[in-house]
Formats: sequence, structure tokens, C-alpha cells
Amino acid sequence: MFLNIDQKKSDSIALIDNEGERVSYGELVKYMNEFMGLVKARSVIFILCKNTVASVIGYLSFVNNDVVPILLSDKIDDILLQNLMSIYTPAYIWAPEEINRFSYEVIYKFKKYNLLKTGYKEYTLNGKLQICMTTSGSTGSPKLVRYKKGNLEANAKNVAIAFGWTENERPICDLGMQYTMGLNVINTHLYVGATLLLTTYNLMSGDFWKYITRERATNFTGVPFSYDLITRLHFERMDLPNLKTFSQGGGKLTDARFLQLAKYAQSNGKRFIASFGTTETSARMACLPSELALTKIGSIGKAIPEGEMFLIDENGEVLNELTAEGELCYRGPNVTMGYATSKEDLMKDDEFNG
Repeated sequence: MFLNIDQKKSDSIALIDNEGERVSYGELVKYMNEFMGLVKARSVIFILCKNTVASVIGYLSFVNNDVVPILLSDKIDDILLQNLMSIYTPAYIWAPEEINRFSYEVIYKFKKYNLLKTGYKEYTLNGKLQICMTTSGSTGSPKLVRYKKGNLEANAKNVAIAFGWTENERPICDLGMQYTMGLNVINTHLYVGATLLLTTYNLMSGDFWKYITRERATNFTGVPFSYDLITRLHFERMDLPNLKTFSQGGGKLTDARFLQLAKYAQSNGKRFIASFGTTETSARMACLPSELALTKIGSIGKAIPEGEMFLIDENGEVLNELTAEGELCYRGPNVTMGYATSKEDLMKDDEFNG
């Protein structure tokens, strides 16, 4: 089963959201099996993502049942959505029930989400293709990154090793799951059997902080803007005894913010882990161990397990000098297949080749 979900403790809680839903690993396995046959294997489905139990269960179930999701925000602009619909012609849509922009047939309902059948015909996909996501810088264009089978699980496993995640973690999942870093937080923690705390609350709201305190959140992953926001709230003055790890991704922090977070972590018995990644590498490909945060300000650290980072010159030759400057390259099992700008591209083979 995808992410070895069926090998986790069945009575352990897998998913919690701020709408009151709680699902154990045993229930999650049952739901993933119940979704079997709802959607034809190797068909394309748009998932309009929201950080709720129903959205995550849909994603896990479709991937597990060999359906190919394209992950989009539930708040996606109407014009962009219609453009993507016309380009990729998905046979199905998985969307929150409150979204009323569609007139398609509802063929299944589950926990405030609807499965819609669009009437578009299925078409041939590359057999390795597993999911597609928008690139970090192209949310206003039809350009997608094509993930092959194995990318997400390899990254989940190796990031879990690099960060030392265990089943005792209770991560805050506030980054959108249609965003590569948000999806990585979900996959990595499910891989180790942790309990995900999904939330649609805004970081600046009191509800967010009440929720993560009540649910005893243990780690937080933020982009630079996230840390700008919580710094305005003076989070360092808050009583957050369970929150032991702060990690960063999705862009470079200023040296001043990096130092602030490293000092806060050291002074309060917590960890600050900086990381670096791209959509093309299934999110994270490098991280800086927390014990080096104060001495390696601004560093992305070293490659995650099974990954390799190296520099090349303008001729493509590997540079081995310690002080060399060149183009940073990465090799590993989390490297995706390539890009797509049309549905015909979903038939293409692996162009990145790891």
C-alpha cells in the first residue's frame, strides 16, 4: 500500500483536522480500499486541495489505486482552472462540496468532498507517471512537474531519516498540500506512522494557536513568509512546550532571520532545521543538521540519504575543489520525470533520469 499505510498501528490516529475529523490508520486503510473502483485506474483526476481529512484521504486513495492526480488549490482562480481543464481534460474532479463552480455529475460523496465525473474521455498516460504538481514559479501557467512512481515514497523515507521523525510526531500541516513542501510534510509523517494535524486556520489567527496547543503539535514547517508572520506575533514568548522542531523550506531566509531562529531553538531546547528543495525533486533534497545551525548561517546543509549534490562547470564537468563555483546539481530517487504543458506530455518517458 502507498507509504506502507497498512503496516502502521491500526489504532493509532493518522489524521486530525480543525473541522473535528479524526481518522486512525486502520480506518485510513479501510477508506483507501473503499475508494477502489470509484475511479478508473490510469485516468487523470484534478484534486482541489484543502488541508482536511477528506482531501488527504482522496489523494492517498487515488494514488494507491493507480489513478493520476493533478494537485491544485481549492481556491484556484476560475480562469486558470478552466484553462487547465481544457488542456488536461481530467475524467474526474475531487473537490470540497462547498465549491459550486461545476455542473458535472456527482458520483460519490465523502466527508464534505464530492467526486465529480466530467465526461472527458480517458487517454493514454506513461506507465511510470504517478502525480503532477504545479511548479513553484508557475502557478499562473499550465506547466506541471511529472512525478514517477517511487519519487514520493523515496523522499518521504529519506527526509524522515534526515530529520529523525518517528511515530510520536504530531506535525502542523498548514502549508497547502498542493504545494510541494506541504505535501512532503504529509507524506513524510505518514511514512513513519505519525499523527498529522491538518489545519485551514490562518497563522495569524488565535484559532490556529489554540488548535496546535490543544493537539500538542510537535513540529512546524514554514516558508520564509511563515516565519515573518509568526515573528510579528512574538512566538518566541509563547508557551509551546510540545513544539520541539522548527524547520524551513520553500525559499531562503535572511541571515538575520536564520540566526534568530537558531538562537531561539538553542535557548529553548528545540531544533531549527533549514532545508532546501524543489518541486522537481519531490520537495526536500538537502537539510542542515540542527546542531550546525549557529555555525553555518544560511547553509542548505548536505544531501538527504540516497541523494547526491555536486557542482559542474560550464562544460558539464564535475568540480571537486572545495572553493569552486559552479552549477549545483542533484541526483537521487526523488528526482521527477520532467515537465508537462499539454496532456500529450503526460505520455512522455523520464526526461530527467534521476
